[in-house]
Amino acid sequence: MTVKRKTPWNALVTALVIVLALALAACGKSVFTSTGNSEKRMTITAENAKKDASFAAGTLIVDDGEQIEITSGLSKGEVRVEITAAPEGQSADKVPDGSGAPIITAVLHGTDGASGTVPAGGYLVKAACLTPATGTITIEVTKAEAASPGEQEQSPASEAEILADFTVECIDGSAFTLSEALKDHELVLINLFFTNCPPCRMEFPFLQEAWEGNRDRVAVIALSPDPTDTDEVLTAYARELGLGFPIAHEEGTGLEERYVTVGFPTSMLIDRSGKVAMVECGAKDSTQAFLDWFDGYTGENYDPGVCTYTTYCYGVENYEDVEGVVVNFCTDTTCTPVTSAESGAAVFTGPPTRYHAQIVRIPEGWELASGQSEWTTEPYGETYWIGFKETDK
Repeated sequence: MTVKRKTPWNALVTALVIVLALALAACGKSVFTSTGNSEKRMTITAENAKKDASFAAGTLIVDDGEQIEITSGLSKGEVRVEITAAPEGQSADKVPDGSGAPIITAVLHGTDGASGTVPAGGYLVKAACLTPATGTITIEVTKAEAASPGEQEQSPASEAEILADFTVECIDGSAFTLSEALKDHELVLINLFFTNCPPCRMEFPFLQEAWEGNRDRVAVIALSPDPTDTDEVLTAYARELGLGFPIAHEEGTGLEERYVTVGFPTSMLIDRSGKVAMVECGAKDSTQAFLDWFDGYTGENYDPGVCTYTTYCYGVENYEDVEGVVVNFCTDTTCTPVTSAESGAAVFTGPPTRYHAQIVRIPEGWELASGQSEWTTEPYGETYWIGFKETDK
């Protein structure tokens, strides 16, 4: 007779424990916390941190002449860091939560970084994993770069840039000189384009129609930097589209190198004092869009002491407009929040200076797909494009 041998229970338990231990070791522990905190520096550590993990990392104290710098050392994943002003009248180290919209929001991955100049005070730091993450993020209060004595004495309006005069020979044989055009017009629109640019071709009929009814107050010159756009090519192009304003080669003006930072078409508005009032990349989709420019930068209502800064918020997948994004336009001492309209544009008007445009609130259903902030690097109106993507349903 053969007896079936039974496996002892203790052997089964031992085997099960070993299997579980191996599984846990393979999964690794999940850590998402802050270490080494002080009033001027903190480090956020993520180790296999799970998506949607979040916590209040601590508080920072910012004194006059200081700024907040964020440095990422993530080896994987994305982490959002929000820095919010502590409620007035409360000690920063006793504040359980911030109040209002964050002053700085940074979405970090890899070795990204961000910085921002904020008013002196206490700030709460919060962190959240947008995807599983591993690595460190350092948030530090550092000394802000001091302006030179000459810069400190300069008023915002005096920072505006006067465009250097230039003369170009147009394809019809005439000459166009900026200073001469400004003698007879309140505004000069310079359009930088090339003939194989589809958006340029799309907007030109609208520009032509707007200019025809306003040529007494607005001068228009279109300049191509493309060496393949010969006189013959440009002449045929103008004839095909019915363009009547002057067209010439950009060569020798230095405008493309200085002002085309994103792509074509790029439009420049030069006001009656010769100042660069605005630079914008992107095609206009209506005659009215150009008329709005003409009306906004001419006449008694135009104030040369202010400029318009625009942040376009768009979906990167279908290029749809994103409404409801709150953008902070900040100087060293103040921040002005602006909400993007139905067109996706958050428009801020202020003295010509260097602003820090920071995304501080995103509508439900969207998340950042690109950098969270931009510096307006020049003392004239500029346009920025910040991409968003739909969140996982």
